[in-house]
Amino acid sequence: MGMADGSIENLFQQYLTRYRRLAEVLKEEREKIVDADVAELWRINGEKQSLAGEIEEIRGRILDTATAMSIEHGMTPGSFQSSRLLSLLPKEQSRRLVDIQSSLLVSKNEIRSICMENNQYVESKLGMIDELISIITGREHPRRGYGASKTGSGSTAPMILRREV
Repeated sequence: MGMADGSIENLFQQYLTRYRRLAEVLKEEREKIVDADVAELWRINGEKQSLAGEIEEIRGRILDTATAMSIEHGMTPGSFQSSRLLSLLPKEQSRRLVDIQSSLLVSKNEIRSICMENNQYVESKLGMIDELISIITGREHPRRGYGASKTGSGSTAPMILRREV
């Protein structure tokens, strides 16, 4: 059982490493969003997809190792919960993984926060583009929401797209 113990600890360390790398990539993405560097954003998107695949693969390996240790977890890589798995491990092993679990939670919270910031930057950029389109099309104050562009709404500004539903 000693070899499996070291293996699951190693896998959890790899899992944490991928999450930390994902946080770094998301910070880089934020910079590229601000710079409007579309080519780099495509590259970063590929890296994010690759990291997500690696995380999923490591989850599967952790679960396979737990199964080999005769731990009945009932999880798949898609339903993986590290805290639940740690609660099923032998106490001594679980204690050794507590620091990694804490670091994982910190990384996941950081990733969540960075994603929210990145979404705000994207929304801001899209708002600026919307304003530019409004200026180009002659609308000084774009109307938002359903029905804002219907004929008879009072706007005589040229429209890029008009469609009745």
